[in-house]
Amino acid sequence: MHDIGNPPFGHFGEAAINDWFRQRLHPEDAESQPLTDDRCSVAALRLRDGEEPLNELRRKIRQDLCHFEGNAQGIRLVHTLMRMNLTWAQVGGILKYTRPAWWRGETPETHHYLMKKPGYYLSEEAYIARLRKELNLALYSRFPLTWIMEAADDISYCVADLEDAVEKRIFTVEQLYHHLHEAWASMRKVRSFRWWLKMPGKNHAQIV
Repeated sequence: MHDIGNPPFGHFGEAAINDWFRQRLHPEDAESQPLTDDRCSVAALRLRDGEEPLNELRRKIRQDLCHFEGNAQGIRLVHTLMRMNLTWAQVGGILKYTRPAWWRGETPETHHYLMKKPGYYLSEEAYIARLRKELNLALYSRFPLTWIMEAADDISYCVADLEDAVEKRIFTVEQLYHHLHEAWASMRKVRSFRWWLKMPGKNHAQIV
């Protein structure tokens, strides 16, 4: 369910969607003055004098639409579009990034990794607030199962890439074995990995 929101052509599709919206909404103009410089082609989303806080909502919507992201779209699909009857834990497991799509400020240093991409849209703001309450999640933090999901995703697509490389004859199975053996040898030299090898009960010969 993790990749349910991915568009056709994956990240290239995301880039194409965002580029299409940016050419029409010009979200950067929403921060500029005077308001007459706003190039937004959607009249309802153009900023107008004397219409705060409505202008702030327009800024949010323009930022939101110009930051399409597969993970955020996954949240929208399971909740708003498909109305799937999932548990809070199941949905929490696919909330990979915790930054809203309309975010315009600096990201907290403690959550930089979790907020490097949009995690949900304005249309799901109230739902995510409820999800955080039900799962007792701190602001901008992840549900623990999400870390397991991300690790499984990394492993699966790495293995799939290796399978594709062998299938397309970029290298043979024997060459793949040697590549993996060399990579493992270099990992053993990394200091951050040695502590695990030296843990009580670990048999170094069996690990190698």
